[in-house]
Amino acid sequence: MNLDDFTRSYWKHMLNPMPKNEQNDILKKSIEFNGIETERVIIMEELSELIQEVSKQYRGKGIAMHLLEEMADVYICLEELKLMTGINNHDIEAAMSVKYERIKNDIESKKSKIAGLDLHESSGLLED
Repeated sequence: MNLDDFTRSYWKHMLNPMPKNEQNDILKKSIEFNGIETERVIIMEELSELIQEVSKQYRGKGIAMHLLEEMADVYICLEELKLMTGINNHDIEAAMSVKYERIKNDIESKKSKIAGLDLHESSGLLED
């Protein structure tokens, strides 16, 4: 989508977002019209576009509104995948909780290792 068109529409919808039931109806029609296989390919393409935009952001060459647009595309794709697979919000929330717990445990583990190194260094056991 043209960035100017996206930006104009963004501000319009910022004040008046599309209702969730209308969003779902559009996605169902898209799946019906294009077919599941085509939609899967489109989803892969949209994920790829987000990866490219994140890379641009990392290199300092990205535009925030482009990133927002690609993130929105991927959120739409995730909603479409939920419809295509029967996965619901509760399933997603439970799976995300598992992942958040893993992140939390990883952080705690890394903190413990760092604290252990600090103790080891301050004890004078490390030599140059």
